[in-house]
Amino acid sequence: ANDMWTGYNTKFYTTGDGGHIFVSNPGGGISNIWHFAEQIEMADDACDFMAKNYPSQDRSAFVTEVNQLCIGFTGNNGHLWTADPFNDDILWAVIAFARASLITGNSTWLTDAENNFFAVWNRAQPINPANGQQITDGSWGIQQEGPALPGRLYAGTNYPFVIAGHVLYDIT
Repeated sequence: ANDMWTGYNTKFYTTGDGGHIFVSNPGGGISNIWHFAEQIEMADDACDFMAKNYPSQDRSAFVTEVNQLCIGFTGNNGHLWTADPFNDDILWAVIAFARASLITGNSTWLTDAENNFFAVWNRAQPINPANGQQITDGSWGIQQEGPALPGRLYAGTNYPFVIAGHVLYDIT
């Protein structure tokens, strides 16, 4: 597992935006929000793996990497990620940042996760076509796209929303 992680980092992990970033391909541009969030989650998983399987080994390098990735992510995307029109992209980042807050002890990552979770909730409530009113109780699920691309209800958005909600509930 360590060799695999080292190989991945060799190809895709680099310095940028005040922290570290993952690029979309070796020598290429910065990963988009969804890809970057999933890559942060891989770093979260690597740190968790080390903690569970090698509890006596120093994992400070993994903790530093998670923190540096979050710094790079926010350096590129800011602390509010609603410029991304896809709510599920933002929710995967919420999960990655909530987990990163536990790993690093950095409360900024938890604040970012909470703020973006509520931003998705506030913008993703669907419109009832029968009366044109927004449904704000969550009974219809949430929309895939933000206000710029309204309309689609999509299970793929509800799934990370539930996961993010549970992760945040467990932490807070």
